[in-house]
Amino acid sequence: MTSLNVTVVDKAKDTEVAFDAKSDQPVLLSIRSVVGSPIPVGCKGGGCGVCKVRVLEGNFSAKRMSKAHISEQDLEENVVLACRIIPETDLKVEILAETPEEDKS
Repeated sequence: MTSLNVTVVDKAKDTEVAFDAKSDQPVLLSIRSVVGSPIPVGCKGGGCGVCKVRVLEGNFSAKRMSKAHISEQDLEENVVLACRIIPETDLKVEILAETPEEDKS
């Protein structure tokens, strides 16, 4: 297990928070265990879509994500669920506000 740096950008609050993340667990789990969570937390298993982020820099592996929350276009644009990605390198992610009225079909 390697410790990696993850920076969370929140444009709405004009903040950036950096923390150490473990290379063997999802980003959201690392955040919660270190500093609380600057990323909104819902079900913690990929079913709600609350922890949606855009990966701005770095590489990750991803567990399965619900197509109800993450479309193929989202994946192409590096939009993922923080609870379902595991960092392979240092990461920089941007928090995305959930917009319920948005149609993903």
